[in-house]
Amino acid sequence: MTNITAFVVLFVTCYITYSQACFCMRGHLQNFVCDPKSFVIKAYVVSSAVVPAKTGNYNVMEITVDVLQDFKNNIEGDRIVLTTAEYSTFCGVSLPDDSCYVVSGTFEEGSPIRYRINTCGFKRRCSAMTEVQLSGLNGGYDVLKYTQKSVQIIVIRHIENN
Repeated sequence: MTNITAFVVLFVTCYITYSQACFCMRGHLQNFVCDPKSFVIKAYVVSSAVVPAKTGNYNVMEITVDVLQDFKNNIEGDRIVLTTAEYSTFCGVSLPDDSCYVVSGTFEEGSPIRYRINTCGFKRRCSAMTEVQLSGLNGGYDVLKYTQKSVQIIVIRHIENN
């Protein structure tokens, strides 16, 4: 009985440790649009390659993309390199070559600017985007715009009522 208990405890511990290797709370697309530290782009995947990381003893995936649309106007260039972990267990993302995706990520200032993506960000094939998501990306998530519209409506109703 003790051997079985020890095996179960060991198995559960290993399973929990393995399954928690990459854990994050995925956010709504709007969160990435509103976050000043994020970028959101529609991109065409040109190529991808595994390369050694600049620091550390591990590899990263570099995904070269053509930027079709920059929804936040904070990307420098029409062709950029997205960096992600090599494996999904380390939150890495794979994007097949010759495909179109809307992705979000973070960027690191420096020369050159590094664009990072991971499983915590947004990633969806362009063809799978909903009308609501596309509307949000094209200005629907602009909180200031909605606030201004609400104020205008209140002012108009106030004027009409007086």
